[in-house]
Amino acid sequence: MDQKRILVYTESFLPSLGGLENNTLLLCKSLSQLGYPVTLLTPQLHAQAFEDFKVVESRSLAAYFKLVRTHDLVIVNGGVSFKSVIPSVLLGKPFWIIYQMASLYKNVDRPSRIEKLKDQCRRFLAGFAQKNIGVSRYSYERLREIFGNKKTDLLINPAAAQFVKQSSPKVYSTPFICLFSGRLIAGKGIHLLVEGIKELFDEGDAIQLRIAGKGPEWEVLQKNPHPSFLLLGSKSAAELVKEYQAAHLTVIPSGSHIEGSPLTLAESLLCGTPVLVSNQAAMTHGVQHPQLVFKSNHREDLKEKLKWIMQAEHYQELLVHSANIAKQYSYSHYFDTLAALSKSC
Repeated sequence: MDQKRILVYTESFLPSLGGLENNTLLLCKSLSQLGYPVTLLTPQLHAQAFEDFKVVESRSLAAYFKLVRTHDLVIVNGGVSFKSVIPSVLLGKPFWIIYQMASLYKNVDRPSRIEKLKDQCRRFLAGFAQKNIGVSRYSYERLREIFGNKKTDLLINPAAAQFVKQSSPKVYSTPFICLFSGRLIAGKGIHLLVEGIKELFDEGDAIQLRIAGKGPEWEVLQKNPHPSFLLLGSKSAAELVKEYQAAHLTVIPSGSHIEGSPLTLAESLLCGTPVLVSNQAAMTHGVQHPQLVFKSNHREDLKEKLKWIMQAEHYQELLVHSANIAKQYSYSHYFDTLAALSKSC
């Protein structure tokens, strides 16, 4: 497959910021490094251009058919997209679907009758894919149950190469620093986390929350300050590395926002920092430890897990565990897996 031309499709791309956009960039750059001519197709307005691969911004169905026809493999990043999958099926082109969300081909936000019908169509079309690829072990196992071993694979979303451990080993100390990194939206559980840590702080625990990111809930938090948390705003990758390295624990408390394979999880583990997550299935499979999982939207359970973790002997156990599972989130592991996948087609 050395000279096969690859068309990557994504609904959203840079300059929009998010996990999907950054992962698509990483995918395209990695395929280019492997020697494949790559074209990125997206309906994203003002899509950012890159030297490594060609970027085509279009919402024209005719353009989609033309591009699918002139490429040898189509990779749809972000789940089943009718605009790219249907031309691939009709033209008989091999295609992969990479599912960035644990909901797979389902639209969990709009459970109307029409959306349920669309979900059925997505699953039907996914059956024609050469590969259905999960980005977490949970989604991979679900896909394997539906489509079988031959048509499913696992490609875990990695952190960028700069996310690495600090030179000196991480040790337990006080105050115990927790980190939230991500968009400040209600569905990501930021208020649950803030309130839980406020209560622990007011009860006498030496704990602090550092919040990296911006979003709709920024102003709400800014208007209700408390000595237990600090708003950091948006951070560059280099700045985030330092935040992860300085923190004792990263927390992903997502509630109604369904996570697939959060970039925050990969980044934190590679920086040597354990991650506490809500009990969404994909993240539970990701951290692989019962004491690093709390009941979603359950503040008391969050507080209990934090208090358990803030015991020196428990924390040392979690440091060893997290170091053992971190390698699978490295970029080198991702690149090698992608190379093997591409050779198998």
